[in-house]
Amino acid sequence: YSVSQTLSVLGEAVDRGFTKMGIVGPPCYIIGLRKMQLYQQKMADNIALMVGLYCLSQTYIEGTEYMIRDRFGIPLEDVERFAFRAEPYPGYMTAWSKTGEVGRCELMAMWGMAPTIFIGFRLERCMVCQEHLSELADISCGDVWGRTDLQTEAVKEKVGHTEIFVRTEKGEQFFNAAVRDGYIHTMDGSPAEYPIEKHYRINPGWFKRVGSQ
Repeated sequence: YSVSQTLSVLGEAVDRGFTKMGIVGPPCYIIGLRKMQLYQQKMADNIALMVGLYCLSQTYIEGTEYMIRDRFGIPLEDVERFAFRAEPYPGYMTAWSKTGEVGRCELMAMWGMAPTIFIGFRLERCMVCQEHLSELADISCGDVWGRTDLQTEAVKEKVGHTEIFVRTEKGEQFFNAAVRDGYIHTMDGSPAEYPIEKHYRINPGWFKRVGSQ
């Protein structure tokens, strides 16, 4: 929900001797890593796994500051702790101040408020991006918004579910090992008759490429 320049420290990590790294990031980060591999940059040899996140857009840090300062009324210097998606599910943008004040905004409410971090502070590049599901990652994952049955259960149980696409043989090996060792618990995916277009109900136009597959 805000820019984090993960790849900017990749060179430092390699220089420090890390040789088997897992990278988690939005689709544009994964595209950058695949380009590095394509052009045979040695730094990419140190990456063991790419986990891509579903992404609508990234936002400037000023968007987060705006929500805390102007929406919650908490001075930035007074923030003691912050979370984009604090419990309960589906999550609340929450800021805790040193004086005990708490500012909260339900995650989905940020889609409709203007300006918000999703509307008023979006990165310019994100406005032309068509890669929302990290198709080039080894594994891609994100929220399950279209499955109303899972959402109802998640709200009741106060725990969410993550949809996972295993996209490469390497990703499958890591995924199966995680399931085998109990780090991931699986359940049946979407039924066959479930149209993918219904999976995205916020603004179908943003997901035209996905809906046409």
